[in-house]
Amino acid sequence: METLILIFIAVLSNRMMDSLDHHWSKTRIGQYWLKKMQKIPVWPEFASYSYLSIHSPFWWNLKEGWKNKYVNRDPSRGRHKLSLGVLYPVQFTDAWHFFKMLMIFSMIGAVVSYNYYWLNIDDSVFIIPILAHFVIYGVWWNVSWSICKLILYKNRK
Repeated sequence: METLILIFIAVLSNRMMDSLDHHWSKTRIGQYWLKKMQKIPVWPEFASYSYLSIHSPFWWNLKEGWKNKYVNRDPSRGRHKLSLGVLYPVQFTDAWHFFKMLMIFSMIGAVVSYNYYWLNIDDSVFIIPILAHFVIYGVWWNVSWSICKLILYKNRK
């Protein structure tokens, strides 16, 4: 049953990504922010919102959200960093990346839970192997993504 729930979450997340990419202004979230923006005559007044928050139109709008990973939304100022110079995870800078992360986690979780279900393994005893498989599949996803990026893009880091 958890496999089906995780697949549903993955599909819902993918649907959110498509909606944010292609039909943002037609979604309930997009319509909410469009109404709110009409009441405020100048776009920069939204600067009072934390743009790394789900309460910000910058977080939901894919056309603007990509800038959220940069300090003051300015690419020339560099990326947001956590302590010790670690980059702020892009998955939490805008809705599209957040739902992509949720989709990937759900898909990997569905694969792992399905495998353990059919092998009839008691997950209370084998929690470490389940987590290990989750991490291995997640690392493989990222390695595959990086390889595909190198193949698809010429002269790109």
